[in-house]
Amino acid sequence: MNNTTERAKPKYFYCYLDNETILQHLSDEQAGSLWKMLFAYTNRGEKPNIIDPVVAMAFDVMIQQIDRDFKKYQDMCEKNRQNRLKANDRQRPSTIVNGGNQDKNKDKNKNKDKDKNKDKNKDKDKNKIDTLSTSVDGRNAFDYQSVVNSFNSICTSLPKVQKLTDTRKRKIKNASKLLGSLTFDDVFNMIENSDFLSGRNGKWTACCFDWILNPTNLTKIIEGNYDNKVTHSSQPIRNYEEEF
Repeated sequence: MNNTTERAKPKYFYCYLDNETILQHLSDEQAGSLWKMLFAYTNRGEKPNIIDPVVAMAFDVMIQQIDRDFKKYQDMCEKNRQNRLKANDRQRPSTIVNGGNQDKNKDKNKNKDKDKNKDKNKDKDKNKIDTLSTSVDGRNAFDYQSVVNSFNSICTSLPKVQKLTDTRKRKIKNASKLLGSLTFDDVFNMIENSDFLSGRNGKWTACCFDWILNPTNLTKIIEGNYDNKVTHSSQPIRNYEEEF
């Protein structure tokens, strides 16, 4: 029996009914000696040098079962000890002076303040998108909704814009940097006056607000690539479809 079992050793050991099979092979004298040695082993860990092979065999078999029982008992004690420690840990916060709870409340308030600041920053960022914005060259200020309203009122041949999304706002802002001395109204009038972009000549009918805001397409519109030609030509206008 190892020393670890001494720390949590029960005051008894089990004698199983099937041990009778072992004792039937022993004389009364051998059985008495066996029991004495078992008690000496369980109480003090003594393991004698047994000369009688039959008694030695019986002793080895029975102490193996005793060791297994003691190990189970020790594991059970350790498990109970761990459960008590966990229970004490759960109860400890309720016995701490108010200062401990105050610290927790401070941490909670700090987290709430952080969340509020994050929400405020998000609102600020959103407001930046919605507020009036000026182009890089210092032209007059404009707001995104007014650009959409101008498109809907001027480009009557094209599909109207139903929703002003954040993506479209970014495209409007980037497009404003390409206008130079022109305004969005000038560009929209160029588009509506173009038989090709407006779809009046029937050659192409896919022009729309998002297609116009594409930097490559917008540059071509400003440069007059889609203006009506004074002299009619049989050659079609090329390079009008750009990916965006």
